Amino acid sequence: MAYRAGAKFVTPLLKGKETYFIGNIGTQADKTIEAITVFDSLVRFMPSKAERTEMIQQYLMLSATSKRPHFRDLSEQITAWQKQGFQTDPVQVKQKAYENLKFDNIEQFYKNNLAKKPVVICIVGDKNQINTKELNKFGKMVFVKESELFSK
Repeated sequence: MAYRAGAKFVTPLLKGKETYFIGNIGTQADKTIEAITVFDSLVRFMPSKAERTEMIQQYLMLSATSKRPHFRDLSEQITAWQKQGFQTDPVQVKQKAYENLKFDNIEQFYKNNLAKKPVVICIVGDKNQINTKELNKFGKMVFVKESELFSK
């Protein structure tokens, strides 16, 4: 159904700004409704899979340590961390949280930060190949022409 799909919470570049959730799906135009329906259901009704907690912990710990900045980029990265409010490498803080992670923490984070939040869906594609009547079930639609997105 989809060539690719993914989603994540993004840490703001500046301390005090809110995190945000962003996701994407790559699919054929005629599969758009099906892909959005599945993605939307996952976002609105997170599957409860407590048995995956250990796997999630391992993924978080390994990905945190593997995303180390290259030594040539370290000074820029330290400045970025400081703008985010960190006094030291945030991996040190995150690592402790990941080690103590419980599935209840994940569910609480989901409830507080995603479950009832408004969603904006952007579709890039040929609207003649997408059932726009079906899209109405996701909310108000606004069509934007390519010329309105980019200036010359």
